[in-house]
Amino acid sequence: MVETTDASAPADRIRTSGDSEVATYLEIAEAREPGQVLTPAPNAPETVVVLDYGSQFSMLITRRIREASVYSEL
Repeated sequence: MVETTDASAPADRIRTSGDSEVATYLEIAEAREPGQVLTPAPNAPETVVVLDYGSQFSMLITRRIREASVYSEL
């Protein structure tokens, strides 16, 4: 397969195909220094407040929040 260069393509994109592209990006990622380590979630529950100034969507918003398995009051 012949690769052509495209003037509109970003300069940081490596022009290869298929598995070799994935392998190339993997090599680049492995060569970089490790990123930030994710910290575990806090034990205390997070609080989210949704202020709805009396619109018709109050019940819908509450239902959608509950569907996401989150405690909700109206």
